[in-house]
Amino acid sequence: MGLHDRLNPALDEAAAHASDYASLLPAGPVAVADMAVAQLWRLEEAGRLDDGLLAEAMAALTSRPEKKLLRVAVEWAAEAALRDATRTDIVLQALVPVLAQDTPALRERAARLALSLAPKAGPRGRAALRRVAEWSGASRERLPPPRGGITPL
Repeated sequence: MGLHDRLNPALDEAAAHASDYASLLPAGPVAVADMAVAQLWRLEEAGRLDDGLLAEAMAALTSRPEKKLLRVAVEWAAEAALRDATRTDIVLQALVPVLAQDTPALRERAARLALSLAPKAGPRGRAALRRVAEWSGASRERLPPPRGGITPL
């Protein structure tokens, strides 16, 4: 969004509008959703996005049909989980809808990420991993084992 980018909101200003940005993700045009996720990602990187809003934003983003936004969601999910392991369950839950997409590379990328996060999963994350395992059952031989192995669900 040209005007929004030119206004270049400061981090405090963006934080004040975090819920507004999240509300643009479910149904906004791709350009609007792209701008909103950029601001939310920036807030998350700075430690200024609470868990509830991160979960809401990731769920909204991964429910979108556009491949571009789904790739962004998987990339953001990976970085968010690396930055803060306490957000692993949020990330795992957000990845599940990506597995229903018709793009094999995107599905496999999400499944690989989910499996790599398995050792850090809590109860909600393990429930999401069960859904990942259901999808990847037929594909398991193509997916490498995650670092550290998978603990039994």
